[in-house]
Amino acid sequence: MPTDIADTAQPLPNPYIPGSEENLGAIEKLNNILDSRESTRIYWGRLSWWGPMRILRQSFGILIFLAAFVGIVAPILAPTSLWQVLALWLPLLFLALGPSLMGAEAAMKAAEARFELSARQGNDHRATPGSDRIIESLRDSRRNGWLQITLGLFAIGMMTFSIFNEKASISWNMALLIAMVIG
Repeated sequence: MPTDIADTAQPLPNPYIPGSEENLGAIEKLNNILDSRESTRIYWGRLSWWGPMRILRQSFGILIFLAAFVGIVAPILAPTSLWQVLALWLPLLFLALGPSLMGAEAAMKAAEARFELSARQGNDHRATPGSDRIIESLRDSRRNGWLQITLGLFAIGMMTFSIFNEKASISWNMALLIAMVIG
């Protein structure tokens, strides 16, 4: 049994040997990921704030309302085929509401990449005051986008349901009335 400390002492690890320094490749990868996510966020944000796209997004609900209202007031003008409704309203829905939803998703991913990069560089931005409010506002924006898409799909579903009912019947009018309220 050794009694001398020199006999049992292990050498300390050398922090200057190859492989122990910080992996700069990971930070460069995070920078590239952040740059690509930022460019995606900027693209979808500019597209959703483009003038005609804003008008289309803000008028989608009133268009649903007017189409359902015309179906109630003048059933002869209502579409008679499932494909007429789906071919018109589904592309219009995703054209009107898709860019803002994609912008919200891209903003959330860009924020996550920015927080990850700052944590790797030693100053975590998640600990800064107000960052929790930024994350919550990004989450609210995503929830709002998904809610708009869901309500739009439900309104289109009600308009589709009205096609399968007899024109000017109670179920026809109720389906279009629900579509009007949702729109």
